[in-house]
Amino acid sequence: MVLAKSCKLVPVMIMNIILYRRRFAPHKYLVVAMVTAGITMFMFSGKERPSKGSNELPSQSPYAPLIGIAYVLVDIFLDGAVNSTQDEIFLRYKVTGQQMMFWMNVFGALLNLILGILPLPYIPVLHPSSDARSELASALAFVREHPSIVVPLLQFSLTSALGQLFIFETLQHFGSLTL
Repeated sequence: MVLAKSCKLVPVMIMNIILYRRRFAPHKYLVVAMVTAGITMFMFSGKERPSKGSNELPSQSPYAPLIGIAYVLVDIFLDGAVNSTQDEIFLRYKVTGQQMMFWMNVFGALLNLILGILPLPYIPVLHPSSDARSELASALAFVREHPSIVVPLLQFSLTSALGQLFIFETLQHFGSLTL
């Protein structure tokens, strides 16, 4: 998973080419290939190997690794699609990084609020307990039971917003491939 997410340049470039027929300078293809090869060599050159049953679940399906790989592949290609679409929005509509960040966060917050309020069905992988409360009610109950978490939550929110400012400014001025 770490290797796949570290080699995000490849799906970003592929999705830019497929979705928006964008072409890159020849040296950029070389840079993407070299960075991807370098990350791959670094990841596989370590002497430490994870021990075989250290973090395996006792009743793990034999298809679990394949399902995990499928999830990672879907994730990185959707990530590439989002990044290439953001590039296209910056080019076509001349929005700023702050505007893009604001509207993405507004839509993300609305989606999370809707999903947090709706009582979702009991799915063991997503919801470890069969509690009938909504996700929002469960989260608020957790904060009430553990009030000391409020300050770290606010700190995390502030640093996350600051990090997003840098990410969206980089996207606006240099594009997703550089990011």
